[in-house]
Order: sequence, then C-alpha cells, then structure tokens
Amino acid sequence: MTDQQAFLSIPAAAEKCGVDRRTMWRWVKSRKVPSFVTPGGHHRITSADVDRLLGQSRLSAAGQPKQKTILIVDDDAQVRELLKRRLRRRQFRVETAADGFSAGMRVRERRPDLIILDLIMEGIDGFEVCRKIKTDPYLKDTRILIMTGFDTPAHRARAMREGADGYVAKHVDFNILLAYIEALLENREETARQ
Repeated sequence: MTDQQAFLSIPAAAEKCGVDRRTMWRWVKSRKVPSFVTPGGHHRITSADVDRLLGQSRLSAAGQPKQKTILIVDDDAQVRELLKRRLRRRQFRVETAADGFSAGMRVRERRPDLIILDLIMEGIDGFEVCRKIKTDPYLKDTRILIMTGFDTPAHRARAMREGADGYVAKHVDFNILLAYIEALLENREETARQ
C-alpha cells in the first residue's frame, strides 16, 4: 500500500464509512476515530483506523455494510408507500405496518433501529404502541419518531411523555424528516457505544 492510499481525508473516510462529513468530523473531534494533522493543517485518518471502525460498527457478518431498519406504522397506505420508496432510495431497509397490533409483531421480529409512528389509528393507537415499546427492555434501543396528521400541543406532550424520541407533523418536508431520522439514528449509535 502506498503512502497516499494509507491515509484518508475526512471526506474520503466519511464516504468509505457511508456517513456524511459532519459525522466523521464529530467522530474525529470526539476521538472515536484517531487522526493526525498534516503540516498544512489537514486531518488525516489511516486506512487501518477506518477499517477498524467499519469492523466494529458498520459491517454485517457477511462483510456488507449494515442497513438501518426503519418500521413505518401508519394506517394510510399512500403514506406508507411514499415513505418506503423514498427511504429505500436512501439505502434504509424499510418495513411497514398498517396498525398498532401489526406494529407490535413486527417490532419484536425485526427490532428496527427506528420507528416512524402515526398516532391516530384504529385499535391500538400510536400512544399505546410507543408506551409498550419504551417499557420493553428488549427494545430499549429502538428510536421512535412520531409523525402525525393531528399535530396539537396536547398530542405532542402526551407522545413525549409516552417515550417518543421525536415528533413531526405529517406535512413536514422530506429533507427535514430525513434530518430527524439521521439525528435519531446517530443518537442511538452513540447511546449504544456508552
């Protein structure tokens, strides 16, 4: 391996790990990823350290990058399908459920990294689903993002009391929703490392 191949810039390391530059920069600053500074003031990371990072947290047993799993729970089929298509394009593994009962079964089977949960559904509503997940030690690392068409201060307060990790209205711009998702997933990884 040549010297140029042995050391990676922050953007190159981020691309290799499948994260954005800001995430890699935070990892370097928090010393999760060792780096050194060149005489020109640029941070460099060794390929070995990037490979170690990939081996610790990003690779499946088959050696392929792990996909984060998102479960979409919504009684509106159009919402489920639209979100599923858009999130799959972003390389997430996506599961769906049309009601709270189905969500409960899927959560136990799949242990998703994050759930996008509607509040108002027939039968078991989102509040109860949230409470049950957040009180189950087996599912303690699962993040819940409430996404509701009935956005009220009372619903927001109750959802947060039940353990939701985030809350957005259904009409939110997809890029904002994606930012919420990425922040919650990053928070999940940081919590798991502690």
